[in-house]
Amino acid sequence: MPGLCQTTDKNARCNTNSFQINLKLLRALLIVCSVDGIKRIQKEINQRCSIGVRGENVNVVKVPGEKTKHKIIVYALSTCVWCRQVKNFLKQHKVEYEYVDVDLCNREDREKIKKEILKRGGSFSFPTVIVDEKVLIEGFREDKLKDVLEL
Repeated sequence: MPGLCQTTDKNARCNTNSFQINLKLLRALLIVCSVDGIKRIQKEINQRCSIGVRGENVNVVKVPGEKTKHKIIVYALSTCVWCRQVKNFLKQHKVEYEYVDVDLCNREDREKIKKEILKRGGSFSFPTVIVDEKVLIEGFREDKLKDVLEL
């Protein structure tokens, strides 16, 4: 189906390992930074990592926007073209949303996200957009996004 990306555990493991290496490098940088720098970086890390989907500690990133009527979560892959198109569409329309790059999550969090999507009737393909915890849109479906978000 156009507008969808699939993942395999092998690909997800590779990306997760890269993320973990980057996180280790960031921690090493924290050691040599000034106190102010450390506080600023810790604040950024906390904003990116402490916001959870249903209270879980997954890597959720909040993108601010002027239009805040709907609660939107985008489950994406960091390398997926269709996922980037969904994010760009929301940004261009100044819609506030949150996203999770599922391939950058650890195995446990990926499983929780998979269960969440399957529970809502999705097929664990990417991108998956959930609007107001009710509407599930799979793939980059500009027409459906415009309709649901009243754009």
